[in-house]
Amino acid sequence: MCFDIVKTRVLRESDVSDHYLDWFSDAAVQKWIAFKPKNLGDLQNYVALDFSSSDCLLVGIFCNACSRHIGNIRFTLGGCKTEAWVGFLIGDRNHRNKGVTQIAYPKALELARAKFEKLKFIQLRVSKDNLVAIHLYEKLGFVLLERVDNDYIYRQDAK
Repeated sequence: MCFDIVKTRVLRESDVSDHYLDWFSDAAVQKWIAFKPKNLGDLQNYVALDFSSSDCLLVGIFCNACSRHIGNIRFTLGGCKTEAWVGFLIGDRNHRNKGVTQIAYPKALELARAKFEKLKFIQLRVSKDNLVAIHLYEKLGFVLLERVDNDYIYRQDAK
């Protein structure tokens, strides 16, 4: 796997674009993502909320070859400040199923550790039907913690 195909950095307001908005019209994204902006203003407001929160970190994933914004990894601290919930989105369909998340996640986790000094655990929630995502999360080192309704909660140490 080529580890320099993507770069990660904290997302900037200037990264919010029509290309980013287009991700949310993709049926594959709509199936698994709760947030569905109706227009660019909705997306700008959503991202601005993350920027203004000390409990959120939105990391952009960018293709080195074309410099396009292709995905995000979002960390949100839980109430006790030692655990964060993570969400993944490779919005650009041309970059899905190519190992991008496996490459970007360790880099994004470094940024999360730097921002959230007390971080000990990373958790995520995934539909039990999203088998591709479950396989990826297990490859990333997440371990099944519990089942809640039709979802699974996975966890990993943030070390």
